[in-house]
Amino acid sequence: MRNNINIQLYSSCNCDCSFCHFKDKLYNKIDPQFVLDYLDKNEEINYIVLTGGEPTLAIDEYIQIVKGIDQTKKRVILQTNGWWGNNETIKNAIKNNTPSIVHLSADSEKQKIINLSVVVAAYNFLKENNIIVYVVDHTTSEDEYNTYKSIFPEIKLGDIIYDNDEDLHDCGIALLANNTVGNLNIKGWL
Repeated sequence: MRNNINIQLYSSCNCDCSFCHFKDKLYNKIDPQFVLDYLDKNEEINYIVLTGGEPTLAIDEYIQIVKGIDQTKKRVILQTNGWWGNNETIKNAIKNNTPSIVHLSADSEKQKIINLSVVVAAYNFLKENNIIVYVVDHTTSEDEYNTYKSIFPEIKLGDIIYDNDEDLHDCGIALLANNTVGNLNIKGWL
């Protein structure tokens, strides 16, 4: 059994993907101290997934949490849609508070809202700064997947990648943006 946790930094998202069950319109941000206290009490957790909604919309909370985590003992994974590819503030926050791995989502649903060139800029920024990045495509279209594969060599079809190409599909326990402990399943946050 893996010792991991999903942390919903922000409950809302700037995209509205039909397949996504991990967002709401409440605009809740998690209290970083709630997260750090929980992690201190549960030292066995070694994979920390920062997610949302869109977690980089809660960038101050992201910074406080990443600064409070000993990354020599824990792996921090950031899941993002890459809307910030041209945003220097967010890029600097990520560069100065580097996660272990970034999952960058790219698919036709997101690109209705976020221009693909912006996601490519986010991808290039991560690569230039030697941040491990996996692009995740949630499409079921082989043509679409192959198009994204030609842009992002590290693309994975719907997989969540944690370390050394190890997949983890169900994280179980989660800290929710309303500062409660819940669970994650295929239908979203509980």
